[in-house]
Amino acid sequence: MKLVSSATLLLLTGLALAYPPVVLAPDSASSAEAGAVCCSPSSDVRRNVYVTPTPSEEGKGKAHGRVVFDGEIPKRKELSITEAQSKGCVQADEAINKQDLTLLVGEDKGIANAVVTIAVPDQELNVPEENIVLDQVQCRFDQHIVLAPLGATVEYRNSDDVPHNVHTYSLRNKAFNRTLSAQTSYEQALQHAEVIQIRCDIHPWMSAYVFVADSNFATITDEHGGFEISGLAPGEYTAKIWHEKLGKTEVKVVVSEEGESEAVSVPMKLKVKRSRRRR
Repeated sequence: MKLVSSATLLLLTGLALAYPPVVLAPDSASSAEAGAVCCSPSSDVRRNVYVTPTPSEEGKGKAHGRVVFDGEIPKRKELSITEAQSKGCVQADEAINKQDLTLLVGEDKGIANAVVTIAVPDQELNVPEENIVLDQVQCRFDQHIVLAPLGATVEYRNSDDVPHNVHTYSLRNKAFNRTLSAQTSYEQALQHAEVIQIRCDIHPWMSAYVFVADSNFATITDEHGGFEISGLAPGEYTAKIWHEKLGKTEVKVVVSEEGESEAVSVPMKLKVKRSRRRR
């Protein structure tokens, strides 16, 4: 049994007072009960596995290409995390991960973590039976971008020994701010397509996004900005691209009768902030 110092008790008490849980009604009756035990090693975890339709004779085509940065490659930044803020997040001989994941551009200018979606008429969404998991490990979300189909259930976990909270920022799905003590979880049924930002107010550097897609044809770009979406029938499509820092754009994709398409290169750049004129 670990002994908790009086200083630690005071810190935890202060955090509980500073960040009381604001619990809204769950999105559906299937939401987990508060404080459900989670995070056992045998848990079936689903991470960024998006089920696209099995290719058929009608849908044997694919869209592919790269999302690339337009401009000088930005320098990668570190998050501002003090030793006091990260107390208990990692072992005494370990350093907390300070990598800023909001904009990852490779040496080949490929943009990672951009979401690419293609709308296809009359499709039936493939909704996984198992939960899609977003875990909190060593005071970081274990995925920065989670791609989830409309109708799926996200399970927010806390695998750390310190308390966290899950604070969602959404317009269509019900937002909530819920404290998760160590080794607990909470579920949310995704009832509307949108992008949901997830934060932990206790550890303000923690941030992630859940992209709720109303299409089976979606993916996340890799470290080179590459993407591939299969199962498409011949025809012309619009591929829409979203990035948390760079905004939105789109590109036309044409799949031939043979199922072939040309690789597309989609540029994205930082928007220049306009300064206000003084009157």
